Amino acid sequence: MRIPLFVYDGIEFTTVEQIEEHDDVLSHAYWEAEWKDESLQKARDEFGDAVDKFIYDLLHAYTVTGVLPEPAESVECGDEDDEEYEDEWRYELKESIARLMYIREWFWHADDEEVTDTDLEKSYEDKVIYFNSPIKEDIVYGFSYTHSPYCNYAEYDYVIFAARKVPVQTYEYQLLENFED
Repeated sequence: MRIPLFVYDGIEFTTVEQIEEHDDVLSHAYWEAEWKDESLQKARDEFGDAVDKFIYDLLHAYTVTGVLPEPAESVECGDEDDEEYEDEWRYELKESIARLMYIREWFWHADDEEVTDTDLEKSYEDKVIYFNSPIKEDIVYGFSYTHSPYCNYAEYDYVIFAARKVPVQTYEYQLLENFED
């Protein structure tokens, strides 16, 4: 899947697969060193942090600004000024963001989550997971999908969106033991 140009340590990445492959190479090297080489762990962490920042930048462009970055690789699918071309690129960018989030294991490390619907008989739940934006403090990025032990998020339609964090005041009610004024 194509992505906007991502440059890390002088290496240009133009697809999700290239990022995944580089991450696998770093992980394999660390595994070969029997998890003992601190410099390999540091290299993995720094690459992961750079990819995470890249994902946040993509999320912000996709959901908040609406100004999509140009793909690093072009394809022969029509005029780049054409509305159909932009729709295809928007869809491909959405797929790429989701795949990068999956590779970086964001689905298991969300900042918050909520379940909006559950069906125990069919064994699924509709979930929304949230990620705090490092770009704007009051913004979160949401990923709404169907979670099931039988299939992954990509087998259902999912939505990527941004939301504003709004403070909500609630009250807790406690039983009075003694009625005193």
